Order: sequence, then structure tokens, then C-alpha cells
Amino acid sequence: MAYCHDVPDAYVLGENVFNNQRSALKLTAQPNNVVLALGEGPSKDTGSEKQDYPLHLEDRSSGTAGDPSSSPLGSLSSQPQPFTEEEALVFRHFVDTVSKFFDFCDPKQHFGRDVAQKARASSTLCTAILALSARHLSRVAEFDGLVADFYYQKCLQQLIPMLSDVPSDDSILSALVILRLLEELDVPLTGHDSQSHLFGTQAIIKAQEDSNGRQNTVSDLLRAVRMAALRQDLYMALTKRRAMQVDILNLVRAVHEPSRTFAHDSAQHHEAEWANLAVLHCCDVVQFVFGSDHHNALTFGRLTDAHGHWRDSRPASFEPFYTGTTTAIFADERYLSDWHVMGAMYHLLAALLLAAHTVSGSETRTTVAEERTREIVLRMVGIAGANPQTPPAMLVASMAISIHGSHFKELREQHILHRFVEQTERTTGWPTRSARQALHKSSNDVRTATTH
Repeated sequence: MAYCHDVPDAYVLGENVFNNQRSALKLTAQPNNVVLALGEGPSKDTGSEKQDYPLHLEDRSSGTAGDPSSSPLGSLSSQPQPFTEEEALVFRHFVDTVSKFFDFCDPKQHFGRDVAQKARASSTLCTAILALSARHLSRVAEFDGLVADFYYQKCLQQLIPMLSDVPSDDSILSALVILRLLEELDVPLTGHDSQSHLFGTQAIIKAQEDSNGRQNTVSDLLRAVRMAALRQDLYMALTKRRAMQVDILNLVRAVHEPSRTFAHDSAQHHEAEWANLAVLHCCDVVQFVFGSDHHNALTFGRLTDAHGHWRDSRPASFEPFYTGTTTAIFADERYLSDWHVMGAMYHLLAALLLAAHTVSGSETRTTVAEERTREIVLRMVGIAGANPQTPPAMLVASMAISIHGSHFKELREQHILHRFVEQTERTTGWPTRSARQALHKSSNDVRTATTH
């Protein structure tokens, strides 16, 4: 369903970007007959937007239906072993698609490579990956969500006993961060966000630090996992309008802050570190806006200066390689790599929060600030639309709409943003209820104003 017919098809995000990444699966459970096998091709019935590749289910395990040790997709072992064809399909979906939600600021792609490789020797990590990947498939394709439920329960059975001591293996922390993303995707199903795995991740990170003391060196994998955990807390802080968890923020900052001073051509740091610095700056802004220090003009000025410093000091590669205009509303900014896209998105998210924080005082100042927030949100949506190869950009743009979507008063803009958030959920599986609610409030405000 199109809300605005004058938006060019070349701009509006197309699902074809994800077609090659989606699993063409459809699972239908039948009593005492659970088989999973690839079909011959798409169904002739094309009434649905999603391609339908029928699967035939058959029980591959020797266990009973209620036995948690029996798997609808084959049994797992704590030792490295080949996957079944069906497990390989779900696992591959994590490597090719889901890992992008963790690795977008990481040129070494630790989740898609190292974490995935570790999973072959860790049953707990493997079941976490299969649970998340299966849940994502159930959100974007014809895939039975009960498969994700099975692996989630299996993972918890293995994970909970391991948490009695401080885990020394990165696999456990990786599994918790993965399960946290699953927890976020499950909000439309559960109706609420318990944040259980977010709290668990933060507790383990703090316990590890307390146990090991301040570490001078941190492995690249642990850095990547901690940064992912920090971004998850940032998302929750924005959702709940609360400050960040100080312990993990300070811990991650201690590792990444020294890189603020590195030269652009330094062989010691990859340019993607600038995207991580944009994330950290955004965290600092969230901490200020939703913290007890939010009236401090000196802090506001320091953050504004830091914002300009990142923009002026970043490598030239962070400039878009193409800038054009798709509509009167959106600019077309195309970037080369995921970290270029996400560096821009988090920098703009921080700009949005800073601009909104100035909405006080005179009516003129308020009007200027509201117009500035509107421009930032539209630019973020434009960047996400112009760079579909980086799906996390859609999530950050949706976060921006959640924060300030209620400020859009023009019906045409509301319709376009509605279409964007619906497409975000359809193509990425990410729940966008809060963004839709913000736009719904804006629509109601417009209707109320026109009736008076």
C-alpha cells in the first residue's frame, strides 16, 4: 500500500535488496511428522509479497516431541561437527544477514566470522545464534516461529547454570548479546521488553571487570561484543528516555577514547573507529539529555563542540561519494562502507538530541529548533533509503522518528514516514511500534487542529 504516489520508486526502499538474503522457507508442523527440506522452487500462488518455497517436515531426531534434547532441526554437540542442511541454512542466515546488525562498525566482522566460528564448538552460543536467526526469519519470511522458541529454551537450559560463576569465555557474553537482540525482536510477541538479557550482559561485563581488574589490553572480539552491548543500552535509553548505564559506558569509553587523537593515516587504527567514536558521542549526549546534568550550559557547550569536532576531523572517506536529490523532501547521500553510513547516522542522532534540547525559551527559538529536528530526521531517513546495503541505518532512522515523529505536521511527510517505518519492519524484522505511535500522535494533532 502506497501512501504517497509522488515518491520515486528508485528512492522508496525496495524489498528486492533483501530477497537474496532471505530464506525461502515455510515450515508447517504436522503431528508426528516434522521434516525440513528445500522445495523445488517458488509457489505458483503469488498472492503474497513473500516468496513461498514449501518445506516438507520430518523428524530427524530420536527423541520425543516434548523432549528438549530433541531438535526439529537436528541435534547439536558441544564439539565441532557438521550441521544438517537445515541447520546450515538457518546458521548461514545469521552469518550473511543478522550479523550485520552487530558488525556495521566493525571491519573485521567479528560476529559474522569469529563468533560464528566459535559457535561450532559451543553448543550454548550455537543455539543462541540459531534462535535469533530463526526468529528473524519468522519476522521477514514464511518461517515457523516455534523453531526459534525451541532453540531459545534449549539455549537457556544450557546458559543459566553457567552464570553461577563469572564466565571467562567470550562465548557466554556473545550469546547474551545475541539473545538481547532476540529479546528486542520479541517485543511484538510478548507485548513488553523485560530487558533480562540486557541486564545480564551488563552484569557479566561488570563482574568480569571486577574480577580481572582494569585491563590494559582487550581482545578485538571482546571490544566488539562490548560495543554491541553498549549500542543495545543506547537503544533502550532512547526508548525509555533514561540515562545510560554508567559502568559499561565508562568501560567502553576507556578502550575507545584514546583513538580520538590518532592521525587519519595511522596504521594503528582503522577508519571505522570514527564510527565507534560517533556512537560514544551519541551516548554522551543521551547521558546529558536524560541525566541529572541536563540543565548545565557548560556541558551542553562541550558536547556541541565535540559534535563539530567529529564532523570537521573525520577522514574524507566519511563524506558521501554521491549527493543528489530524490524528492523535494529527501537528499540522496550514498556512502561507501557500513561504518561510513552508521557514523553519519549516529552523528545525526546526536545532533537531533542536541537540537531538541534547545526547544525552550522564546517562541522563535522553539520554532527554529523544531524545524532543525525535522530536517535532521528527514536527512536520516534519506540516508537510510539511499544506502539499503546497510539495514541498521533503517533502525536508527526509525529511532529518530520515535523521538520526534510527533513534530511532523504536514500530511505528505507523515505518509512518507509511515511508509518508511512499515517498510523497515517488513524488510528488517525490527519492531517499529514506537515510531508508528509517534506518527499517529502527529496525525491526531493535525486532525485536532483542523477541526478547531
